[in-house]
Amino acid sequence: VPMRCFFLLASLAAAAVAAQNMWGTNIHFTAPHAGEVPYLADAFNLIRMDFTWGSIEKQKGQYDFSAYDNLMSYLGQASVRAILILDYSNPLYDHGLSPATPEAVQAFANFAVAGVTHFKGKNIIWECYNEPNGGFWKPYPNATAYAIMATAMGAALEKAGLLQTEMFVGPGSSGIPMDYMEKIFQGGVLKYFKAISVHPYRGSNPETALTDYDNLRTLAKKYGMDNASLISSEWGYSTCIGSCAPGVASRITELQQAKYLSRMFLTNTYAGMLASIFYDWHDDGPDPTMREQNFGVTHNKFYNSTYVYDPKPAYLAAKAVKSALGTSVYNSRVTVTDPNVFVLTFDHGAKVAAWSAAVNASVSVSFASPMTGCYSRTAMLGDAMSQVCSSGGTLTLTVTDEPQYLTHTSRRQHVHLPPKHV
Repeated sequence: VPMRCFFLLASLAAAAVAAQNMWGTNIHFTAPHAGEVPYLADAFNLIRMDFTWGSIEKQKGQYDFSAYDNLMSYLGQASVRAILILDYSNPLYDHGLSPATPEAVQAFANFAVAGVTHFKGKNIIWECYNEPNGGFWKPYPNATAYAIMATAMGAALEKAGLLQTEMFVGPGSSGIPMDYMEKIFQGGVLKYFKAISVHPYRGSNPETALTDYDNLRTLAKKYGMDNASLISSEWGYSTCIGSCAPGVASRITELQQAKYLSRMFLTNTYAGMLASIFYDWHDDGPDPTMREQNFGVTHNKFYNSTYVYDPKPAYLAAKAVKSALGTSVYNSRVTVTDPNVFVLTFDHGAKVAAWSAAVNASVSVSFASPMTGCYSRTAMLGDAMSQVCSSGGTLTLTVTDEPQYLTHTSRRQHVHLPPKHV
């Protein structure tokens, strides 16, 4: 499919980093609990965190990055990369509203230059704001004001020589709002963004986002960005129960959350996304009836450095897909008769991921085996499954809505392949 043939961003400094699928989670801390980052790193190789203007610049023109130095030290020790969000406002400017006056816009740009310079070379993805089309842009969403701010920030980073080596993306939109996107594209943000970041939240299954991605790329092409690189920088599903206040149209079980996490990562990889962030790392509170408190892949209570959090099935799913495919290079989708079935090959067919987008599916599919011989299999939550072998060049699988991961038995311990992602 032409819309899913994508090219490397050769200008990115991270291009020399070993190939890995950037699958991560949102966090809300700069000082982790003992053992927390290693536990997180077992399941994710990327985090997303606010880089909060108001907490860093408390006197005009003076910046304290010490909290983030601490965070980056922990992440570096665990080989976890970061998306840091340049947000939101500062009580020193514009009465704490989102930056709109020339003074506040310039100050926000100066803050960005100082931060990116301070952490230059750390392979950070710098995201310009969080959900400016929603409630985070004060006093109310304003696409024109956002575009003015983002282009000023981009121009300042360019003038400082940082856009050549560092990755600057945005807008981190709530959903994929095409009208809002067109307005900010008209405002010139694509001159500076190396990727478009979105939050494709939905009550439905992850595979439904594919059409939205194609539509967004088509719009970006209209404004000069061909084969636009995309990042899914926030997307999750709450496992709240009962009233689920403040109310949600569809609730999902913890097992369904696990299915959607693994399928979201795989669907986004198939769609050529540079990175995917699942919201959230742990539940934000202990009340199971509150929607906003139950997006985590682990429960809320921290125990100790040995047993960090109670994992939900979604944590085990993230750990399993990372173990199976975290450093593998995606190749292609195998054609099968059922359009709901996804069979993705990695590492020249040495690895395969297979699942169905249909609810509670259990279908037998046959396809040309990427490699002759046998494959070991791992279930969505990491359990071993029975081996499958090709017969007459054909591989037959029973596929469900829980992804399974196949590894060819002749797979070498170390396979060195050129990087796909940056």
